[in-house]
Amino acid sequence: MSMQSVGLRLIALPAVRVHFDFSLRCLVNKNLSPTDERRVRSAINRAIFTKMKDLEYSGAINFSHIGMHVVDSVPEINALIGTFADYFESIHYRKSIDQQMLGDADRRQIITNVFSLERDEFIALGNVDITFETDVGI
Repeated sequence: MSMQSVGLRLIALPAVRVHFDFSLRCLVNKNLSPTDERRVRSAINRAIFTKMKDLEYSGAINFSHIGMHVVDSVPEINALIGTFADYFESIHYRKSIDQQMLGDADRRQIITNVFSLERDEFIALGNVDITFETDVGI
């Protein structure tokens, strides 16, 4: 979109949404019922999104901070087991412009602990794949 008047031309560029897809394994202290599992999944999604939004304004998404926040916020979780940022199995990102989602071919794996956002990029929570494992030591 562009607007023009005498001596002035404004051009509005669309924002870019960066969708983050998480894969994580959660160590829980007991077998969860289907109802409890849905509730814990929802709490995990909420914790991830809340921390990502807090970090968005700094321009840098630190995945270790997100993992710590999930463990601290969801009491049913004893730990997150992962090789990436010590908390996640993997994290991928996809970008979209003006509600047009770029395909899975544009899905890229994140290999660093911190993802830097450009000025025109905003975060969105993509797919969250959660596997529960029961801690037999308890």
